[in-house]
Amino acid sequence: PHKLHIIWPDREVVFKKDEMVLHGIRKMIDLNPDWTYTVYNHDDIDNYLKKELTRESPVLSQSDIDLMMTAHIVERTDAARLLMMWHEGGFYQDVDRLYNVPMSDVLTPGVKMVLQTLYEGTFMQDQMCTAPGNPIVMRAITVAWEMRRRVVRVDGFASFGDHMMMVNSWTLAIRLELFGNMSVPMSDARAAIELVPTLKTNNEEWCDGLWIRPFKDCKNISRAKLYEDYHIEPWGYVVKQVWKRHCDELRTKVAADPDQDYSTRLLKFQCNLEDHMDMPDITPDPTEIDPAVAQACQGFVIRNQSDVSGAVWIESQPSAGHQAKPRVCCGLCASKPTCKAWVVQPSTSQCWLMKAAGEGAIGVRTTPDRVAGVATAQFAVTSSMAVPTAVSQDVVVGPTLIKQLEALPAIPKRFHIIFPSKDVVNSNDKMVLHGLRNMIDMNPDWTYTVYDHNDIDSYIKRELSRESPTLNARDVELVLKAHIVERTDAA
Repeated sequence: PHKLHIIWPDREVVFKKDEMVLHGIRKMIDLNPDWTYTVYNHDDIDNYLKKELTRESPVLSQSDIDLMMTAHIVERTDAARLLMMWHEGGFYQDVDRLYNVPMSDVLTPGVKMVLQTLYEGTFMQDQMCTAPGNPIVMRAITVAWEMRRRVVRVDGFASFGDHMMMVNSWTLAIRLELFGNMSVPMSDARAAIELVPTLKTNNEEWCDGLWIRPFKDCKNISRAKLYEDYHIEPWGYVVKQVWKRHCDELRTKVAADPDQDYSTRLLKFQCNLEDHMDMPDITPDPTEIDPAVAQACQGFVIRNQSDVSGAVWIESQPSAGHQAKPRVCCGLCASKPTCKAWVVQPSTSQCWLMKAAGEGAIGVRTTPDRVAGVATAQFAVTSSMAVPTAVSQDVVVGPTLIKQLEALPAIPKRFHIIFPSKDVVNSNDKMVLHGLRNMIDMNPDWTYTVYDHNDIDSYIKRELSRESPTLNARDVELVLKAHIVERTDAA
């Protein structure tokens, strides 16, 4: 459908004489006179979310809407944008994107969706184009909300790290829906997409893409003045400030209390992760790396301190100094054609640039005090691949985690057994005799409980009556309809 969707605090932004606007959304409107446009301000975004409950087949519940009404406006915008694409379709563009190619030059007959990639790393979502009712968009909504409903929040705000995970749900959904996995290299993914007549794809590099052709000084056009005029702070900074205040208060409160409830321990854990997340700048520092590269790098940090596997160093010694900033290290990687991944270790001010080792895919593996990312290749997220020797030599368990583990109570002397019959422990079956029966007899000072299927369901329901439940009523309702194996896993 010929609909242009724009989101900004001021509906009159399309008339502003700012170079970002003039070379972006204004040009988009003027080059497509047969397309209608709508600018949604913050109130419009909230109303669009609430409107979901009035639809014949809503994809969100009242609790979902309530959750969004206290979330940061960036998260609310992300949620509303996908709903727009699902229900209405059309073309969405961020205000800080350039544009100078008419829709008619891109949307040839039969095209139902455009899937651009950005610097070979992710599928773009600051420009989205689709017919309504697209199953790929619904997968993205589903994936994002699965994350959104379970993340830890402070004053309604998801952490910066969790928000970046939800942003990346767009790329995750596309890969899962089209290919069934995350390991397909982006260049191969685009080659496969190009064979589908209803899809169109391209790799964008700031001034060069499907809807933008290079023009003089295009790389110097910045959103900084526009953001300054509207008093818009970097959203990552705002979120991290809220989290920092609460995390500081939390650490003071529980410093002398080893017997913390689950929700408090979970929040502490999230606070420790946030300490290592890099905040995006509102504009890149031109003295560090190319602005276009910096913009690409902002979304490519792999969450929670990470390392890479299936890769080797481009150089034998890591870079150091100011290059230990994740965004800068990513930019250095993006500037080298052979670089596929980067790793930053803030504590030692080191930045490693890496390339693939042989035919194997590059993978990600959680490691203390490191942040990993990608500039010119897509990660295959794995946990079992071996980490390169150069990395594993100095891998250590983080001191913060060690202190958290030390503060835990002793392991209670309880055996938990799940089986349809509670009398299974008295069976003369070889598997029982050499397994759980031996376990019970060899540990007379331990108690044991056998849970049958009814016990499992009761245990799950019981969660709602706890002082700090880890599930909500919707979660319990969902799992009670699931197969007994899934109910057992949850319990």
